[in-house]
Amino acid sequence: LKTGDLYRYSRNPQLVGGFLFILGYTELWPSWTGWLWAGLWPVITVLMVRAEEDHLSRIYGADYRDYCARTPRFLGLPK
Repeated sequence: LKTGDLYRYSRNPQLVGGFLFILGYTELWPSWTGWLWAGLWPVITVLMVRAEEDHLSRIYGADYRDYCARTPRFLGLPK
């Protein structure tokens, strides 16, 4: 279970980075497909992350639940 570096501020930094990339791309080259992805990304991400969290909770148990209690799902300051 990796909990240091970027994973100290977000349990899913790669997904946060992907969303920022999509927003930046859509700002530079506006298109309906970019805005569609910007709208779909959060929905897809939340569904995927919930499934992953159930899986990780079964594998890592209390360690993972403690990590979840102190680290935001997407972005924020650690508790």
